[in-house]
Amino acid sequence: MQTHVVSNDSTVLLQEHGDVAEIFGGRYVEIRNFCQELAQIHEVKVSVITGEYGLITSPTEISRYEIITDSPQSYNSLEEKYHYVQQLWQESTAVDFTVIFVPKEMMRLILRHPATAQRVICVTHTCFKEEILQRGWYFLERRGARIGRENRKSILKILKE
Repeated sequence: MQTHVVSNDSTVLLQEHGDVAEIFGGRYVEIRNFCQELAQIHEVKVSVITGEYGLITSPTEISRYEIITDSPQSYNSLEEKYHYVQQLWQESTAVDFTVIFVPKEMMRLILRHPATAQRVICVTHTCFKEEILQRGWYFLERRGARIGRENRKSILKILKE
């Protein structure tokens, strides 16, 4: 079974260049730790929506950059330039599950585009709960952290079933 984990970048870069799944620190560490845990039970594909490169899937080396998206305007500009939402859904066509951890306004953009993935877990703001559930996907509320301890447990439970 393969799971595609998607998140956005972090303002904290740990090194000058490295694999997109390993280069970020800060808030992204929670995603990396989750992916390492998940890799013990599933094959994991990791993608990061970056301010400089659009959607990048590991293993891909990137270099340190300054452009971090952090507003609805920057998410829209990035989408116009790289079409990262379409890429996200294309990357998800051959996997069993897609798990998305992105900020509220980035999720708004993602939900505007037609999705080809059928089995999706979204950890996001409650304003999207009904729309996500209507699509037959799983919804988990994002409370501060990108994943959170309880959400991590819930996701692992879903993926084990």
